[in-house]
Amino acid sequence: MREYRLKAVMEFLARQRRYVTINEVAEGIGMSWNTAEKDLNYLKHEGYVKSFGSGSRRYFRIRRPTEI
Repeated sequence: MREYRLKAVMEFLARQRRYVTINEVAEGIGMSWNTAEKDLNYLKHEGYVKSFGSGSRRYFRIRRPTEI
């Protein structure tokens, strides 16, 4: 189940042309804010996404191959 969610988050981020908030990810995929936050933090820790900001105003985007 988690792999399916992570794939959905990655696909959503890949379609975005800008940084997006946790809330935008949650609404875009249809999951809770808490679940989106956990999945985004995991993907960031694993090096798949970049982020900036703090608290509830954090912005995320997929890490492009040229940024690795």
